[in-house]
Amino acid sequence: MNSSLLFLFAFFSLSFFQVGFFFEPESPNSSEKLTYGKEYFPLKNNLKFIYDSNIGTTEAEIKTEGKSFTLNINAGSLTYKQTLMSNEKGIYMTRVCSKAYFFGKTITYSKPLLRLPLPITLGSTWQWIGYEIDDGDSTRLVVNGSIIGIESINTKVGKFDCIKVVLKMTSGNETSYETEWLAPEIGIVKSEAKISGSGISGLIQKLMGLSEIKFLLARIKD
Repeated sequence: MNSSLLFLFAFFSLSFFQVGFFFEPESPNSSEKLTYGKEYFPLKNNLKFIYDSNIGTTEAEIKTEGKSFTLNINAGSLTYKQTLMSNEKGIYMTRVCSKAYFFGKTITYSKPLLRLPLPITLGSTWQWIGYEIDDGDSTRLVVNGSIIGIESINTKVGKFDCIKVVLKMTSGNETSYETEWLAPEIGIVKSEAKISGSGISGLIQKLMGLSEIKFLLARIKD
């Protein structure tokens, strides 16, 4: 199963937003690399966020369930529930339940899937290799990630200096790509994913005629 769309929402685990909060970007000539941590992937309970996207307005809500967090996504005919966990070594995804129109899937993993190692610096790279499990069927999954720079992103709720994350996901014989822009104490501000292949991603591509899905932070919902 192609995993690009499932990963698209994983960084929507966000935190409290304050207008005007910025961090000092690293100078390309700096002799010491700045270190970035959990502030770029904060997980807090009962938070709701609204995103503009080319699949319609999307609402994300975080809930605490024991030591894990669930991220509930509603994009009209598309719904998701992801289970996330964190420790001192990184942010992990353990389960994804998704539904597009009348088609539903539940994906688990042979081990927690590393979404973001901690701490990170500009130029950091990582790789996760394991299996995604769909109704008893296992498919080898390789995720390669890197932090490639800092970019300023304008949104309806302000301008943010973000670290830019690039992900390459190879599931079986299919490869997908995703780029995410993360801001401190917020998480994802913008995301773009190229979709193709089978599974939920292929279904959306067929029904909606999309080859790419884009998200941009629009507002924080009380």
